[in-house]
Amino acid sequence: MALDDFKTSQNLIGGGTGKRLGHLVLILAGVSALVATIITFFSVWLQSKNYRKPLLQRYVVRILVIIPIYCAASFASLVSLKAAFWIEPFKDVYEAFTIYAFTQLLFVYTLPLPTALSIANRDCDPGSILLGASGLSLS
Repeated sequence: MALDDFKTSQNLIGGGTGKRLGHLVLILAGVSALVATIITFFSVWLQSKNYRKPLLQRYVVRILVIIPIYCAASFASLVSLKAAFWIEPFKDVYEAFTIYAFTQLLFVYTLPLPTALSIANRDCDPGSILLGASGLSLS
């Protein structure tokens, strides 16, 4: 009876890519996603609690938030392709934002602070900074 209920629930939610996997594997994937999400929220909370370098920590928090989004998208694709169809675009957009945040974090870490701030605020042409002070530009 329980197996029939499980098959019926999979048919109602569309059955995901994990429908051929065992029930134990799906439970393990869900628990792993939940643990990763809890650890991430705890890390974000610690970053917020010890907010001493806001310029750096803002980017770190933005990067950390991708973990629960990936967990939700991955687990949704295992369980339901219909849910994954709606979650994937949000994941893709936030992934692009995370790449942007990581690039900004690299600028802050590797460039002198005034230069990194001017790139982050778009006060100057990044081409002149990347190509040096010789007056060359990208355009």
